[in-house]
Amino acid sequence: MTDLENLKQTSLHDMGVDALTVDFKRSALTLQLGIYNEDTRSYDTLTLAFQGVGELNLGPLDLSASALTELDIDTHTITPKGAAHAIRFQLLTGHGQAGTQWTFTFEHVKIS
Repeated sequence: MTDLENLKQTSLHDMGVDALTVDFKRSALTLQLGIYNEDTRSYDTLTLAFQGVGELNLGPLDLSASALTELDIDTHTITPKGAAHAIRFQLLTGHGQAGTQWTFTFEHVKIS
């Protein structure tokens, strides 16, 4: 199964966003997500590395320290868009907060 197929089938619900890196020169975007490991009672890292990124829209986001510590994925959807794919992340930004959406197109994704 390809990384794209795995991403389509994987639930990212409640995974915390630990880091977001955008490399404009290389049209790349990397998300580091924290996954709670019940066995070790600690967090593991899941990295989503997108290549061929375009149409980037990072919705309004409160950049205060408290908001960023509670940034979690609620849902994600992937749809075909020409020769590429479009992805939409619905993010939660803490209890009682409005949340935000990130959308972009990409050509390839690598999961590690």
